[in-house]
Amino acid sequence: ASTSQPVTRSGATERAEAARSIDLPPVGDPSTFAALQAEIRRLAREHAAVILAHSYERGGVHAVADAVGASLLLCAVAAVAFSGKAVIIKLAYRHGVDALTLLALRMLFSAPLFGALAWWSARRGGGSRLSPGDLLAIAVLGIVGYYLSSYFDFLGLQYIPAALERLVLFLSPTFVLLLSALIFGRRITALDLF
Repeated sequence: ASTSQPVTRSGATERAEAARSIDLPPVGDPSTFAALQAEIRRLAREHAAVILAHSYERGGVHAVADAVGASLLLCAVAAVAFSGKAVIIKLAYRHGVDALTLLALRMLFSAPLFGALAWWSARRGGGSRLSPGDLLAIAVLGIVGYYLSSYFDFLGLQYIPAALERLVLFLSPTFVLLLSALIFGRRITALDLF
């Protein structure tokens, strides 16, 4: 059980200010890298964070990572699996399954994984406790941001081909960028494009 206090806006601000004021040696000093690694590990322990590193990163990154993996391979597998979801849904529709049943099955199959992740995170301890307001915000975001978007995605697959659905889904960040420029007048920078 964690003994830390609930996260508040002022607490988050204080932590952000403290992170910016980390006392590190000057950049040219050889101990800078070691001090930075030590500070990263300290912050990871304090916040119960897991640091994952790509296998192609330099050794200094590996030194602070909890795990190093073949991330390019994992990304490729994830992209294929993510794209394959639409094909599997279209096949299920041929057998008379509706969108709500498919979504319920998806949630049911993923629940043990998320339960295990929650248990593992709680067991590690050291994290901040969430306030009731934070829990409510997470619940609302989960329902609106994930459940409804997935439900509408599944419904849409009853009317459009899987390839078009995947194209629209993968272009969502581009749509958000363009709409933010058109509606809110946000300037698109080179960093946004790459």
